Amino acid sequence: MRKPIEISTGTEDDHISALLSPPTEIRPDQTDLPLVVMAHHFPGTKESHDDLFGDLEFLFNTSGLPSLRFDFRGCGQSSGRQEHFTLARAREDFDLVLHWAKKKGYKNIILVGEGLGARLALEKTGDNTMMLLLFWPLIDLPDYAKRHFDTENLFKTDGSADFIMIDRNKIGMHMIGEMLDSPPFVFPKLEIPVLIQHGAQDTVVPVEQLDLLKGMEARRLDITTYQDGGHGLPDPRHRKMIFFHIGQFLEKYT
Repeated sequence: MRKPIEISTGTEDDHISALLSPPTEIRPDQTDLPLVVMAHHFPGTKESHDDLFGDLEFLFNTSGLPSLRFDFRGCGQSSGRQEHFTLARAREDFDLVLHWAKKKGYKNIILVGEGLGARLALEKTGDNTMMLLLFWPLIDLPDYAKRHFDTENLFKTDGSADFIMIDRNKIGMHMIGEMLDSPPFVFPKLEIPVLIQHGAQDTVVPVEQLDLLKGMEARRLDITTYQDGGHGLPDPRHRKMIFFHIGQFLEKYT
């Protein structure tokens, strides 16, 4: 049964909210089970896209793997205000989650990310990362900021504002500036399998972002695009295929 937990940031009344779920199927052949860590997009939460991570949680747990999905600070049930979300703080949150996992005795990690969470998962890939599962990964942050936040006109009209409203979400101006100033991502050579899923009709994270990933070196790089798939791939047909691909990956590489 999943258990809500709070990961301390070291500051009073400041925490990262997460759901830890143990495996429901026991693997007799494996003692050091990797922990699956899931990171969401911004704006978003660990329950975004009709609870995609909740469905993945069930898949991982029934495959014999524990999982943890968390809200970045400023999102969901974690402390902080949405307009105060920043890339720097999100990276710090990711580090805190991975440090918590290490303290709890998890030696290996499987990283799952969607949107910006996929970019951060790539950044946080380390020696103990066994696998990457990425959904509509957001790689080119300056391009995303220019397209999604109309930055050319934004700073002319709202230069003194702390945040802007987009689709009822408060987007901090500082975070937009961080995106615009982000250097090109340098991909490390990965000795692990990587699975990527993306919808060709995604209007939030354009599928062209995948062009930046096609030259990435990995033990195995498996990219699937769904020609009629929108952002979040909500179509049940696509979800069924996603779960099938992940199941195959887990069976082969864990």
